[in-house]
Amino acid sequence: MNSNLYLRGSEWRKWDLHIHTPGTAKNDNYPNDDEWTEFLNALEEKDMPDEDKKNIAVIGITDYFSIENYKKAVGFQQAGRLAGKTLLPNIELRITPVTDRNIPINLHIIFDPSIDTSIIEREFLQKLTFQYNGSNYSLLNDNLIALGQAINANTTIDEVTARKVAIRQLNIPYTDVRDVLKQSTALQGSFLVAVSNSSNDGNSGIQESALRTTRCEIYRMADIIFSSNPNDVDFFLGKKNTCPADIIRDYGSLKPCVNGSDAHDISKINIFENNRYTWIKADPTFEGLKQIIYEPSERVCIQDFPPEYKSGYEVVDRIVLSGKSFGYQELPINSNLVTIIGGRSSGKSTLLEGIARAINPECCKNNKSLLQNTERERFFSEISKEINVKWKDNNDAVREVDYYCQEYMFDIARDVNESDKLISRILNEHSEFSSFIQGLSNFENANHSELIYKCNELISLVKKQREAVKPEADKKGLEDEIRNLKQQLETIRKSGFALTEEEQVQFDVIGKQINNGRKLIVEIESDIRVISEIADEDAISSLFISKVSRLNSSIGVSIKQSIIELCSKVRDEFQKNIAAKKLQLESEKHKQEEYVENQRQSVLYQKGLSVFAENNRLNDLYKKLESEEGRLHKLEQWEIEQQQLNKEIEQCIVEIINLHLKYQEKLICKEIRIKDEIVIKAIAKLHLEEITAFLSSRLNKHGGEKKDFVENYATKYGQNPKQAVSEIIQRYCNKSLDCIAGNKPEDILSDFITRNWHSYSYDIIYQNDTFADMSPGKKSYIILRLLLDYSKKTCPILIDQPEDSLDNRAIYSELVQYLKKKKKERQIILVTHNPNVVVGTDAEQVIIANQNGINSCNDYGVKFQYISGSLENTMPKNTNERIILKSQGIREHVCEILEGGEDAFEKREKKYGFDKG
Repeated sequence: MNSNLYLRGSEWRKWDLHIHTPGTAKNDNYPNDDEWTEFLNALEEKDMPDEDKKNIAVIGITDYFSIENYKKAVGFQQAGRLAGKTLLPNIELRITPVTDRNIPINLHIIFDPSIDTSIIEREFLQKLTFQYNGSNYSLLNDNLIALGQAINANTTIDEVTARKVAIRQLNIPYTDVRDVLKQSTALQGSFLVAVSNSSNDGNSGIQESALRTTRCEIYRMADIIFSSNPNDVDFFLGKKNTCPADIIRDYGSLKPCVNGSDAHDISKINIFENNRYTWIKADPTFEGLKQIIYEPSERVCIQDFPPEYKSGYEVVDRIVLSGKSFGYQELPINSNLVTIIGGRSSGKSTLLEGIARAINPECCKNNKSLLQNTERERFFSEISKEINVKWKDNNDAVREVDYYCQEYMFDIARDVNESDKLISRILNEHSEFSSFIQGLSNFENANHSELIYKCNELISLVKKQREAVKPEADKKGLEDEIRNLKQQLETIRKSGFALTEEEQVQFDVIGKQINNGRKLIVEIESDIRVISEIADEDAISSLFISKVSRLNSSIGVSIKQSIIELCSKVRDEFQKNIAAKKLQLESEKHKQEEYVENQRQSVLYQKGLSVFAENNRLNDLYKKLESEEGRLHKLEQWEIEQQQLNKEIEQCIVEIINLHLKYQEKLICKEIRIKDEIVIKAIAKLHLEEITAFLSSRLNKHGGEKKDFVENYATKYGQNPKQAVSEIIQRYCNKSLDCIAGNKPEDILSDFITRNWHSYSYDIIYQNDTFADMSPGKKSYIILRLLLDYSKKTCPILIDQPEDSLDNRAIYSELVQYLKKKKKERQIILVTHNPNVVVGTDAEQVIIANQNGINSCNDYGVKFQYISGSLENTMPKNTNERIILKSQGIREHVCEILEGGEDAFEKREKKYGFDKG
């Protein structure tokens, strides 16, 4: 049966791999060698408040050349002390050559506690020998006692004293230690070698150039470096003054550094200088310790506080399964990377999606294909009721979660619109681009408002032009008739009838003055109408006010208020001035009316009128002339107004076209480097198909010319937008926008002109490839990066088989490395069938899924069962175990379920040069 106690997988715990006990062979400063009670109480931190406890999970019981005190500690633990703590036997050796200070180097051999101590004694302590006075002595306890007595030349000294005397004199050549460990098949895989790097009694203390090779060989022999110096940590990881390849070449592998308390008295227990605790992310087992060899930069950290901390509300703490599909199961969940594996239809994807829906039922709405499957919806609506999610802050509230189902990334990658939406959302969170987009958005809003204003102005001008009825008259005919009438009048005057020649001249002058006065009165009346229209309008445009209203900062609000007050004053002043100007025009009109009337009442003009009144022919001619001149004046006035309207319309059209073209001018091609390796290029895109769809849904296409206009307009717009915009405006002005029922020409014009038919399309450049040139797998990887890497969210990420769309090379070289980095920032739970995604990422927790079957039984016959643990959880297969999930360790399950699992472990264990079995 699988006895795994660490279901949550690899977690950060404090380890002290170097602590001495009472009775240690050197520098024993404990109060009484035989009194362990105080020592055990200190390790257990009895009677200490929880907030002050150091909670050391793993203790390396250390003594020089001996495991006797380790055996004592194990005896106490078997009697009930040190409960919950893991004890590892650590034999500390003094080896030669010595340092420059003539001190032997400290070397530690840490053994797997699962092997019997008799094997350690037989295969290691017995085979290491020390020669004294012609006799060989092993490191077994009785040999050490005999050696001490020989050194003291006194066989009567007590055994404890004799043993300590011997140990103080022992120095073993490092080559002897290396050879004994290499030659013992029984010990292979059951020990780790650690060397001190102190300049006093550590390997770095060998500075003599002639011994450089020896120093390198000792480092090569070691798996672990005992040092808390940050410079040593970086150096042995190939990060400082060197590179990983150089460390592997010179020292055989990258080396993790650990720190121990090296306690020799009660006051030093659980005390680390500058609080430099050793945190190891692993099961508190020897197999867990071995993980720092395979992942030297990821699995161990020396610092005060826990690494990779995440807030409780960001981490799923456990999943409680209950119901007909699961029976009752509780799965603790790791805060970093959790991988779910299993055979086909084993319930791995069922668990993942069920968790997602249990956390937040809305999380699946980002994938339309899930919502379209009603049968699937029914199934998961039931499954999610059997899953209860508990958060680390002891809450079970509905919270945000990112859930990406199978092929979600691939679906986005192959849909240009969806990938553009995603990139746009990401870029809006990028400071440089978001500020650029915000400026663009502000421009679009302002430009849209100005276009609406101008379109309304154009529509109003065109309406006014159309409603201005042309007088029914032929201008040339009128001009000819007036000329003829004047000639007839001139003939009568020349005949000398009624008025003298001088009186006739004066009469004609007065007549012209009266006509000019009347003409001026008409023009003034027109101006009065214009002034009256202006008086009814707001002097400050609503567009201007809407722009001002966007001021929202504390200073901006104050400025906005002052501008509004100024606008109010301007309005008042404008109304006063308009009223004054209107009075001025009315006064001038009154003066002209008085002048005309005075001229009409003049003696000479009245005499001429009475002459004309007595002469019917002359009178008729003058009345006819006056009538025709009046008709011509109205016609000319209409022409002037039309010319002015045409001028205003043309100017308005020019302004509309210029404003509309600004949409395209503002959309410049822009490159944003959002990460060192990823560049996003924003490119202006014209939506020709949307233009055609817009026109097709609103305009009549019956007839060749109309159909041609609608179907070819988008192409014209793309080739020459200025000309195309001008054409649609002219069609409106000419009443040739033939609408489908329910549409109005003015609405079509306004909607079309004010809309920006351009938007940004995006291209991604990664490793010198554009997005279009990437393989589907690489595209999917980039989409996953964009979904996760550039999100500001901190909620858990749930991904179902992200490798499905990726090629194997991309999985290992990119996805694996990316997940290793991302899991430190956010909790990730993913389903996978690829061993590299599990092993290569060094997943903190693996959940194994199984569906009940004839050859794969679950407890109590439940449909779906799960078991979890770490990659370091290992147990050979027990063929007698009926419950499949309990038959072997997590590592063995990974190798059995995932094709290539063993290769993935081998690749991981060799990655940093470690290849020692």
